[in-house]
Amino acid sequence: MKRNMLIPVAGLALATALLVSASVWVSADRQVVWGHTEGITQDEIMEKLHQLTTADFLKDFDQAMEDIQNGKGDPELGICWAQVCIERASEFSDDEIINRIEEAMDDAYLRQWWVEMFYQKYPQEDHNHPRLLKLLQDEHVDPSFKTSLIHFVGFRTPEEMEVLRMLTQDADKNLRFRAMNRLNEINQKAAVDMAKKTVAAYHSKGDMEQLPEAIDILVQQMQNGASREEKDEIIALCNELLDSDLESAKKDSLVYDMQMLSDLEALRMVVQHPKVDNIMKKGMIDNNYYLLEEVLLNDPTPQDVEFTVTCMELLPIKDLYMPLKTAIEAMPQTRNASGNNWQILLQNMQEEGVDAKTWLKEDKHR
Repeated sequence: MKRNMLIPVAGLALATALLVSASVWVSADRQVVWGHTEGITQDEIMEKLHQLTTADFLKDFDQAMEDIQNGKGDPELGICWAQVCIERASEFSDDEIINRIEEAMDDAYLRQWWVEMFYQKYPQEDHNHPRLLKLLQDEHVDPSFKTSLIHFVGFRTPEEMEVLRMLTQDADKNLRFRAMNRLNEINQKAAVDMAKKTVAAYHSKGDMEQLPEAIDILVQQMQNGASREEKDEIIALCNELLDSDLESAKKDSLVYDMQMLSDLEALRMVVQHPKVDNIMKKGMIDNNYYLLEEVLLNDPTPQDVEFTVTCMELLPIKDLYMPLKTAIEAMPQTRNASGNNWQILLQNMQEEGVDAKTWLKEDKHR
């Protein structure tokens, strides 16, 4: 999900969660809307909430959340307060939002709500705050909170960038992965340099702790252009790691990286690897089918044809029927690639094959 779409969608989901978890701020003489909604529509409620002063609105918001938590109000009605809170986020001071984040540190839903208020106030992700920076450096703060927070704040100053680099070395793998990707968004060169150092450390010391994250960054960079040698090196490294005892989720991530590389040799490595399951292989073929089409239409070798047959046995694709049929007919020696069943394979492609994801080919050639 793109972050610029997060507030409208997550706002409603989090609003519902908020209704069962809220803090309380004591209110004094003030204008109120909560408790005075009988006979008016939700649009009218929201209009009245917008007419309150910022201070009165926050007190009304807190009272609504408290009552709903205690079963004294309608959770569906409470969404009006949540939506107006989103719409009025720019009125809240940084300190007000951060105070509420800190007060809700033991409540994941409410804490996330106020983090997203900070993002709503600074949607360009170009703003940080010393207190938020301090939370990111606090070893006692939940890593899952930090993982979320780094996607809502800016990292521009040298001090901020140093904190982000620190997080790329964190013991928590999810935080580390998100930090690496955030660094890549902000300063791709710095991220690539760190990734290369991680690969070098693996080659010299065998340390693979942060290697999958590093490979992900390097593959993203290669999508902007890479030499055959660079691609072959990353493919060989992934091949080696797929053969290791790396945990399953990280191996799946490596296969995804090979898919994003959009390279025939990467496809060949994954499909032929004995430790990659057929589901992952089929996904790789499905999303890289155009590589097979290109090679079949441009003077394929017998090995190219035989490899395509192997792929079509795993995942028949209708769009490759004619290119493969033409290639097989032009090279009688390849007809044994599928035993004596090459004609059955072609028929299966034509009649039972899946449709190619043609938009992926269009994206690649843009």
